[in-house]
Amino acid sequence: MKKKLIACILCAAMAGSFTCAVSAYDAKVVTEAELPAAPEFEANEASTYWTTVEYTIEDLGEDMVCTVCADGEFKQFEIKCNFFGDDQDWIGEYDAEAKTVKTTSDKTGFMEGDAPKIIEKALEQNLWIGAGDAAAAPAADAAAPAAGVTEAELPAAPEFEAKADYYQWTTVEYTIEDLGEDMVCTVSADEELKKFDILCNFFGDDQDWEGEYDAAAKTVKTTADKTGFMEGDAPKIIEKAIEQNLWVIPSAAAAADAAAPAADGAAADASALPAAPEFEPNKDYAQYTTVEYTIEDLGEDMVCTVSADADLKKFDILCNFFGDDQDWAGEYDAAAKTVTTTSDKTGFMEGDATKIIEKAIEQNIWVPIA
Repeated sequence: MKKKLIACILCAAMAGSFTCAVSAYDAKVVTEAELPAAPEFEANEASTYWTTVEYTIEDLGEDMVCTVCADGEFKQFEIKCNFFGDDQDWIGEYDAEAKTVKTTSDKTGFMEGDAPKIIEKALEQNLWIGAGDAAAAPAADAAAPAAGVTEAELPAAPEFEAKADYYQWTTVEYTIEDLGEDMVCTVSADEELKKFDILCNFFGDDQDWEGEYDAAAKTVKTTADKTGFMEGDAPKIIEKAIEQNLWVIPSAAAAADAAAPAADGAAADASALPAAPEFEPNKDYAQYTTVEYTIEDLGEDMVCTVSADADLKKFDILCNFFGDDQDWAGEYDAAAKTVTTTSDKTGFMEGDATKIIEKAIEQNIWVPIA
């Protein structure tokens, strides 16, 4: 029998409270590209969420690709699909505890038997596209920058310093419309863009608002508000910060500065090294240095020869402890302060490689390898 792709759209057009176990369901909002299959029917605009489900009607041997939409409480659904050339349209409620449905309408009368299984699979895979108010749910993830910008790239110079205990910060030019007051806000945020701090001044009063932001509802939960006047504008300021997506990431900037080669590209000579090398540098690299390092838990002092490429991303470490020559090679991620090992002669060096490389970068004394 010829297989057909059957798109089933489960759309919620109803309201009401949901008391079943699924009321605690935590919907994972994704992009359409992350769905298991492309939809053949558009989601109902009245729905809150939709997804796609690959499903087979076993007794007919008919394969389907279902696109699933649900209301915000995952209780009431509409299923639109096509199998054997007939468009289907089923509407009803789903009982998560009993795993049964209550049909409101069924265009052909054939969908009620499969509706619970389709809905269950949709809930189990938990990959939803936000519709309506929920469409903004993935905004925080989508807005997370791959890399930060410099302060010079911000829309305005900061009037307040960012909060040091946050991951990133930006500036937002904002106007309180009913007061006609323009201001530049310094917006600090955590890495997930969920917790925020807003510093600004209007009418001569310094403001400091702090709290959490719900991207789906576009609302805030206030933790602190210095003057009590900022909660109403905080969501709009945060939304603008997320939309412009220009974040200064202090930790990444510090790592980039630390990883910069010697000032003006000036190369040191061997006499400038902190210790005489005990091993020749690896000639496959561009530069080298020496690092005096102690393995604290073993109380072992050693002098490491650290070879590096010109970009300070690839490294080779040569040293000796407890009579064994060591040779570790790999890559260093300056932002995360982690290494990826390519080779490790004895298998003992990976744990200390990161610290040795950081010390080499920090002292910033590099001798060119001829």
